[in-house]
Amino acid sequence: MLIILYGPPGVGKNYVSEWLARTYDFYFYDADIHLTDEMRQCIQNKQPFTQPMRDHFFTEVISHTQHYLNQYPHVVMAQAISQKKNREQLHNAFPDAHFVHITTSRRLQLKRLAVRGDWVTPDWVDKLLAVQEPANKEHDQVENSQDQISLEQQFTRLFRQWGCLQYKVGPVK
Repeated sequence: MLIILYGPPGVGKNYVSEWLARTYDFYFYDADIHLTDEMRQCIQNKQPFTQPMRDHFFTEVISHTQHYLNQYPHVVMAQAISQKKNREQLHNAFPDAHFVHITTSRRLQLKRLAVRGDWVTPDWVDKLLAVQEPANKEHDQVENSQDQISLEQQFTRLFRQWGCLQYKVGPVK
């Protein structure tokens, strides 16, 4: 099983992925670890990525995701995936994947960004949001503004919807 979490920085994609890894024994793949040098340079210069950069990056992400799926039965991948074209690229590679758009309040997003203390600043997020295409309507959504009980309730509903009744509270055996 592959779950792909996406949304802008600060909504808690990694937090939700780590929670899924702990609670349900998913392997967590943070696709940002494979950002290209060119993309890292753009980040450093606070410049947006070009579409060819994104296309190349997601070709690499697909390769790594396939590698992890060959090693682990349950994988959760997190990445902003700001463009529908790249979501489609992932969908074509993994037609059975479950896409989940992670959301939160702007207030909480800014608070999380302040705590991170890394290159992701509110200014950078605003630049990303300016080019971020809306979430796909057919994708599920999880609101990450509450606590783990709220996540558990939302994912229990999604697992039922996806026909994954083996997922109950606690690790998968």
